[in-house]
Amino acid sequence: MSSDFQSQPNPDSEFRHGQPSARSWETLQALEITSAEVRHLCGCDPSELWRSSLLQNRRSWLMFWFQELILAIALTPIVTGGVYLFVIRPLLGNEVYTILWPVLACLVVIPIAIIAGRGLWRSRSTPLTLVALLDDLDRYHGALKAVAIAEELAAARHQAIDPDERAAVLSALELTRDDLIRAFSTDRILRENRDFLAIDLASFGDNLTALQALQTDVQGRDYQEILQRTVAIGASVRDEMRKLQH
Repeated sequence: MSSDFQSQPNPDSEFRHGQPSARSWETLQALEITSAEVRHLCGCDPSELWRSSLLQNRRSWLMFWFQELILAIALTPIVTGGVYLFVIRPLLGNEVYTILWPVLACLVVIPIAIIAGRGLWRSRSTPLTLVALLDDLDRYHGALKAVAIAEELAAARHQAIDPDERAAVLSALELTRDDLIRAFSTDRILRENRDFLAIDLASFGDNLTALQALQTDVQGRDYQEILQRTVAIGASVRDEMRKLQH
């Protein structure tokens, strides 16, 4: 879940001519929400949750369905054997010509039923709000990565970075981080208690207003795009909290 900044600057470098210092990298990394933090906040292992957003690329999609097919094929002989012993044989006897077609039908129908049943189970057991928040978390980490890339490009081109604009972007990311942490905690409380609890939406609204206000302070194209993404994440988090309230 945590993003990895692949190329790191020399720890002895300084913030000269647009070059990001070690402290600036530490600031970005401090804004991450680690996998351990997410597990603690949501009370479960996110990797065990069904998330359709993780199947957006072709390779992941093919791998997922390949694993589902392998599992269905592995379970089919077991289920077919049970159906034969407790249903087909008592009803149709033990004649080969009598039981052949029902057994063949089982070998076709059972794998399909297993895959369909697992899909239905996922749709009913997956906490949709938590999944949406995890998707927002991925987008948040993507915004952090975008900041890191923008600063690497500025360093490579020897371009100066406006400290005020950078501070505005970091403030926006920090507000979004706070909203995500609060949203994960709220969702966990509601899931564990299964009772209606009042949700303080005002704080989410205040942070979103602050995020939108920060946009007026930033003129750089890269930082503007990052701020727009951050505001969209904040709005998505607030919408998910509104769904929990109803």
